[in-house]
Amino acid sequence: MHRLSFFDQEETQAKYPEATTVEEFIEAVYQNLFARESDTSGLEYWREQLESGAIAKAHFIIALINGAQDTEMGNDKTILEEKTKISTAFLDADIEYEKYGKGLMQKYKEQGLEEALNEIEEAQGSQKEAEQIQAELDSFDTKFATEEFAGYSGKVALRAKVASGEITAFKAEVTARKEINALKLAEQNALDKDTLDALLYDEDFSSAQETRVYEAFEKSGLAGAKLVIAKIIEDNAYVAPVSSGGGSTYTPPVDSGSDTPDGPSGPDGQ
Repeated sequence: MHRLSFFDQEETQAKYPEATTVEEFIEAVYQNLFARESDTSGLEYWREQLESGAIAKAHFIIALINGAQDTEMGNDKTILEEKTKISTAFLDADIEYEKYGKGLMQKYKEQGLEEALNEIEEAQGSQKEAEQIQAELDSFDTKFATEEFAGYSGKVALRAKVASGEITAFKAEVTARKEINALKLAEQNALDKDTLDALLYDEDFSSAQETRVYEAFEKSGLAGAKLVIAKIIEDNAYVAPVSSGGGSTYTPPVDSGSDTPDGPSGPDGQ
């Protein structure tokens, strides 16, 4: 299997462009490895080695790494050890390089080892959170691909909340079901209201009686309103007692199946 050499890799080519001079290349390697300029004797030695072909560029970098020591010129060995810790921590965290890894060494250069390691830890948490949110989004998309939610108008807004981590897919589904049920209830109430209006249109009710019916509708729905309508019709069928001297007479409701009452016309049966 063909493998890219060290200098075939894009990141290496970006750090060490092919068009650079030998001296520029040496300085770039020193800065990248040790965050310092090369010393005069080191620069002259390595330039001669590279220009003569005695050592390849990749081998030069390896030689610098293997020979690193802490001296008055710089803490080269310590820096490499700390960079190794950062690289190991990054690999152990198993986080995405493009998103979280590219700026780590710059963070180390500017703020030190502890800050770089803290950034890895934070990045690991961020990646786990992002993975969890993506899982929730996948779950959301699967559920909302069904016909059950096909006409649901709040899908986009709910998905945005899931994407932001504000709610989970499960809670979004519950919210959607509640809103769908509320919409269905509102639609049913509108139909029931139309039915009620039609019923009242056929009745000669007073304003106060109609108010009683609508209040019953608000509290108990169409069934409750129908009960009140029946009660009002029943009450309207009775004739109020008529006063005659010291007594009174009472006429009960007329049977709908007969032209005259079945029973006596008064309390005496006379």
